[in-house]
Amino acid sequence: MSLLVAGAIAGAALGGLAAGLGSHSKRRKAKKMRRAMEEKRRENEAWYNKNYYADATQRADAQRALQRLNQDIQNRNNRAAGAQAVTGGTEEAVAATKQANAEAIGNALSNITTNAEARKDKIEEQFRTADSAYSDQIAALKAQEPSGLDIAGNVVGGMANGAQAGMGLADGLGLGKKKAPTT
Repeated sequence: MSLLVAGAIAGAALGGLAAGLGSHSKRRKAKKMRRAMEEKRRENEAWYNKNYYADATQRADAQRALQRLNQDIQNRNNRAAGAQAVTGGTEEAVAATKQANAEAIGNALSNITTNAEARKDKIEEQFRTADSAYSDQIAALKAQEPSGLDIAGNVVGGMANGAQAGMGLADGLGLGKKKAPTT
């Protein structure tokens, strides 16, 4: 076997190995990035489920408002009952106060529900925007991942380039030429 052929074989082997390793590394990195993006997408979905389906009446601001309202109602009911006992007010006046208090509770719950719906709309909008961005990024990363055919093509191309370089090196060093007979 001539040194020219040996140079071509060595160059092809090294070129193919380098191209294969490079492609494999690129594929592994793209998959790792895609998995990280998919994890962020799952976290976004968990955030959405936690916040979208949360009971609005259990939020701290709603609880404070309801506690204040209940305290105010209790104070009004006590004043109405005290006024009735002292001044001889009617049962109807106490009932009217209790009815007004019940309406106040209904209004407060209605306001909490209205605010909760607006909050849910914002949560859903944030979720959809983030989810769409994650989907686009995942699709882009999938498109960047070299397929098995891409890797094989890179290996073959690397082998061809390596063989050509090996032959060129051997030729440049004068290893592949036959010497002319000296007379």
